[in-house]
Amino acid sequence: MKPDEQKMPEENLDFQEAPASATVKIKSPNNFEYMFTIRSDKASTLMFKIHAMETKWMKEGFTPLAQNQGFSKREIKPIEYAEGTCPVDGARLIKGMGKIELKCENYKYDMKEKKNVGTCNHIVWRQA
Repeated sequence: MKPDEQKMPEENLDFQEAPASATVKIKSPNNFEYMFTIRSDKASTLMFKIHAMETKWMKEGFTPLAQNQGFSKREIKPIEYAEGTCPVDGARLIKGMGKIELKCENYKYDMKEKKNVGTCNHIVWRQA
């Protein structure tokens, strides 16, 4: 039987997640970036490992990097108002994005609850 045709024993297929883990992003002194995950069965042991690795990395010249740099640089688009007023409550109309063409400024949608939580429900959908 060829090596790539051999079956793995069932016991090797049991991949369990560690109850405690921490992931960091670091930059080496040579400017290479790495993601590093430390895992442990206990939070207390994990904290010991984290402290030991931080000490080692800092001593060797590694620098920490923010993991969510892409999100922090995202620019928030200013609200664009359309001409006219809402036919329901007279508030300003906002130019929408995506499937929404216009909506009342008092229309607020709660993504978690999946419902309008604002004081007005006026919305104009884009025609396909």
